[in-house]
Amino acid sequence: MAFGGLDAGFLQSASVFNPDYPLGVPVIELVAYRFCGLPNELVPLQTGLLFVAFPFALVGVLRDRVAPLLVWVVALAIALAPSLQTQAASAVADVPLGAFFALAGVAAWRWIELGESEFLWLGGALAAAAVASKLEGAVFVAVLFVCLGVAAPRVGRPLRALVAVAVAVAVTAAPWELWSREHSLGNAFSDAGGAGSVDLLDVTGRLPRAAEAIARELVDPSSWLALVVLAVVAFAIAAASVM
Repeated sequence: MAFGGLDAGFLQSASVFNPDYPLGVPVIELVAYRFCGLPNELVPLQTGLLFVAFPFALVGVLRDRVAPLLVWVVALAIALAPSLQTQAASAVADVPLGAFFALAGVAAWRWIELGESEFLWLGGALAAAAVASKLEGAVFVAVLFVCLGVAAPRVGRPLRALVAVAVAVAVTAAPWELWSREHSLGNAFSDAGGAGSVDLLDVTGRLPRAAEAIARELVDPSSWLALVVLAVVAFAIAAASVM
């Protein structure tokens, strides 16, 4: 990437995997590299800062709707999840995607629950950030807006406001989508033949192994010891308040 524009030739080279991935995370990383002069080894610092900011952002959105103790325990439990810490240390796009999408869902819930339009637009901005983080973000956000579209009329929320936000999110994603298609950028999924190439029997056969891995992770005290401590502290505070 240069100030004169994107180099389609570089993105089309064999060394670039998934060249049509959105540019949100690379742009965040390049801010430190290009404008702050930080070496490559420190570029993942941006993802680390986002990881640290997530619990505070979650508490900020829910500060007047959920008891402080409960929201802090939940926020810290998420932040201390072993897999999330590993991904944050690796500076992969899954952490920004998860953080932006989770906050978008919580902000949108506030709009459904209380009708606060500013939180609908905040949710839209966070949803746009999720779409810009990874290809899967578009699917997650689409499901979120479908759910909001079903829930909104039932509680008297205007669908036109939801449609306006959805259109705004789509507009933010359009330039990169059009540019990548114009330059025929493919990815491992499309090059492999898309959904039609997926072997359902092979995928189904992996489910028992996946369930076993999740169960093993859940009972591993070395992975979840911090969560156990949090639960004990929360229980002690709750018991003291009742007594």
